Amino acid sequence: MFLKDHEECVTVSVDSLRNLSMIVLQTHGLDVQEARMVTDEIMDAELRGRTTHGTIRLLRILDEINKRRGEIHIVHENSYTALVEGGDNLGSVVSHFCVHLAIEKASASGIAVIGCRNKFTFITPGYYARMIAKKDLVAILVSSSGEHVAPWGGIDPILGTNPLAFAFSSETEPIVGDLATAVLPSLDIQEAEKQKKPIPLNTAFDRLGNLTTNPTEALEGAQLVFGGYKGYCVNLLIELLSSSLIGIDKSANQKCGMLFIVINPNSFGTIEAFKHNVSRLTERIKSSRKAGGVEEIWVPGDRSKIRLDKTIKMGVQVPKTLLSNLRTLAQKNSVYKKDEQHSS
Repeated sequence: MFLKDHEECVTVSVDSLRNLSMIVLQTHGLDVQEARMVTDEIMDAELRGRTTHGTIRLLRILDEINKRRGEIHIVHENSYTALVEGGDNLGSVVSHFCVHLAIEKASASGIAVIGCRNKFTFITPGYYARMIAKKDLVAILVSSSGEHVAPWGGIDPILGTNPLAFAFSSETEPIVGDLATAVLPSLDIQEAEKQKKPIPLNTAFDRLGNLTTNPTEALEGAQLVFGGYKGYCVNLLIELLSSSLIGIDKSANQKCGMLFIVINPNSFGTIEAFKHNVSRLTERIKSSRKAGGVEEIWVPGDRSKIRLDKTIKMGVQVPKTLLSNLRTLAQKNSVYKKDEQHSS
């Protein structure tokens, strides 16, 4: 949101940036498979235009790597459900574990509900929802986060920004929604503070409960939920599902949780009929009458696909300082060779 308006950027090829990320992560302790999991997620965000969730996250991830404590394992499970212990591992790595487990159970049993606790937050839940939809399964993903958001009518940060993602396969592109239930994602506020830019009004309180456009004051205060009391209900629902349900008490400083709900459409008919129905609904929405000044009606996932295709062709705009820092970190690896990259 703020990143590329402020810093001088250079154009880097997708392959070069991906390789740089892989080398940096492996240099700091990840194996090849883990590095690929993290890189794929941040590159997906970068290519789809979510720069605050893209390459810039690498520096924070390097810090999280040093805080890993245990192994990822299943605490208990049955044919439909499982509780996964994340062991304070990276959200990307834990999420892959949970997604593959959910796909396996839903494919065999018709539905899967996987809860996970004690992990660092994943970056973009929509990435994992899309991964599930590619297997012709329905995905509903929710995650709790740190205490940043005030309940409707309050000013204290009690709830998380609590993202929600969903994905439905179709005969063409899947419908993929990915949204925080705060008005503004925390990463956007952090980036605004870094760049000394104001945030929009009606997105956060300062610590005294006054509306503020100052990002530092917002980070010391509380964020607002989207959609008034209705958005508060959605935010609270996610908090209950991804914290209380799986045994997390954040007042006791316990880590965040997430819940993966995966449904096999074959439980209700054929996958062909399901995908046809999704596609037909999409067509009706997109061909319906437009409001004044509207050029096109979108469904979730449309615009990110357009940005993805464009970025793959044009290359990625990366802040010059960030690129320099990543190259310096990569050079600690003896096999690293600086890529040939060109500024546009």
